Amino acid sequence: MRNTKLFKALTSLKLTVTTLSLSMVVVFLGTMAQENMGLKMAVDRYFKSFFIDHIAIEAAWNKTTQLFGSQPDPLTPEELRNAKRWPVFPGGYLLGTVLLVNLLSAYYARFKWTWSKLGILATHVGIVMLLVGQLLTDLLSVESFLSLRVGDRKNYSESFDYTELAFVSSLNSKSNQVMSVPGWKLRQDKKIADPTLGNLELKVNQYWVNGVPQGPRSLADAFKMRQPSHHGEDSPAAMAVDEFKAFARDQDPPPRTVKDLKALIDDFGRVDRRLTAAEWLGIYQNQRGQGGDFVIRMITGQIAEFIATRGKEGPLTPREMANECRRFVEALKHRENPPDENVLRNLTSLINDVAAFCQQRDMTRFVRDFSAFVEDKKLQPSGADSGLIAKRYPWVEESPESLSMDSRNLPVTSVELVDNGKSLGTYLFSARMISQEIEIGGKDTKVSLRPKRHYHNLYMTLIKLQFEKYRGTDIPKNFESRTLVEPSNGGASRVVDIYMNHPLRYEGDTFYQYQMDSDQMRQASRSSAFQVVENPNWLTPYLGCLIVAFGLVYQFMAHLVGFVKKRKAA
Repeated sequence: MRNTKLFKALTSLKLTVTTLSLSMVVVFLGTMAQENMGLKMAVDRYFKSFFIDHIAIEAAWNKTTQLFGSQPDPLTPEELRNAKRWPVFPGGYLLGTVLLVNLLSAYYARFKWTWSKLGILATHVGIVMLLVGQLLTDLLSVESFLSLRVGDRKNYSESFDYTELAFVSSLNSKSNQVMSVPGWKLRQDKKIADPTLGNLELKVNQYWVNGVPQGPRSLADAFKMRQPSHHGEDSPAAMAVDEFKAFARDQDPPPRTVKDLKALIDDFGRVDRRLTAAEWLGIYQNQRGQGGDFVIRMITGQIAEFIATRGKEGPLTPREMANECRRFVEALKHRENPPDENVLRNLTSLINDVAAFCQQRDMTRFVRDFSAFVEDKKLQPSGADSGLIAKRYPWVEESPESLSMDSRNLPVTSVELVDNGKSLGTYLFSARMISQEIEIGGKDTKVSLRPKRHYHNLYMTLIKLQFEKYRGTDIPKNFESRTLVEPSNGGASRVVDIYMNHPLRYEGDTFYQYQMDSDQMRQASRSSAFQVVENPNWLTPYLGCLIVAFGLVYQFMAHLVGFVKKRKAA
């Protein structure tokens, strides 16, 4: 066997050098691909696979060419995830396997045991442990996040990447029954019948990887936030949106299609908003909160008298009322005894404010801009007809799939629930929304689409949170969370401080203080986040490094002792 060409190839130094060289190429390309693919996808496709596909190579190549001035178009999330892929380059698992086989084969072919070679043997055993340990870590480790506000008490963490459709029903006053369907099943399967669900069957109508449920009022709020002057309750956008939301709330039945919504917006624009001058001025005083101001009452009274002298005592449209205010300003300027210049300037400013206030009640522009805003959203019907979420949010706005580690996808799904062959209705579930209470099998069950939960054998309560920054900068210096740790088995509770590079280890779980971004730092007085790593193999890298260190030290000392003995003999 040792004389075969295959065995000689497996034990050759050329194979070792080639494998290490290809590994360097994979590390470089995987690093380049992270910008377009995101960290998780790049790691999965480059390092946790036997072969790298041509799409992943293209993502890395595009980034590499940017270093030389080229500006290729980045690949879309759909192309990265859904396009057909062909293996074109060895991946991390294949290179690691070949390197491990090469190392073991070389030992089998050439190694002869002597005490003088113990250090070399130990060094290579440590390297093998590191290679195998990395594989076991990839296969066995689970990462999740635990978010706590001061005073919160939890015994579970949540996945950053995976979701589940959870069914929670009460067994007794102290415990609940929880059944869940993984999010990947909702994405892949159209019909789900699992023994853990009993007689319940799920029919998935549609699944959005990242989406926002939308209804008339939520769209109006989103439109307001897009306006440059949306701040303040008396801004034009805020006033128009509030009036539209009140109008939409009273509609029965509510709009179910985008066409119905646009018709509703048009109906809102046709509402008769004509009021008498006195009514317009009374609303102005109430809205501005200045009804008791003597100057305001005097000027609004003069405006009302001026309009009455022009024979405009009947109802006026917002535009007509604004024009009458502007005519009153011109009349003030051309009086026989006009007010002092400073007084006139102040009065003009006040009256123009009244005119602008009335002009804002003209919804012509709002109707036009809001209709265009809805059209640009490209809303999709949810297909759901039951439950509170489906009634409030008839549509779903699909968002691009996020590949970044700093943001997460919040899926939406439309699912028909069938219990014992009887349809309970089609419900809309969103990771952005709270649970819905549905009667299933005679029990009130709370159903929600939520991040996948990982339960731990402890309860953790956040007592205090503090963070420090380097003086004069926003660079974090230290995050520290004081927590109360209570074992689920009734053991002794203890207070633990968790901060950077000082995690809590408990029964195979490691709780790291999660470094906050700028938004989280602004809320740092209220909440903290921990990265939770469950890794049964966590000791292997430490043992591997110790064995490698022992081998190197042993080999060095053996040579040193031999050298010293030769010197003495000479």
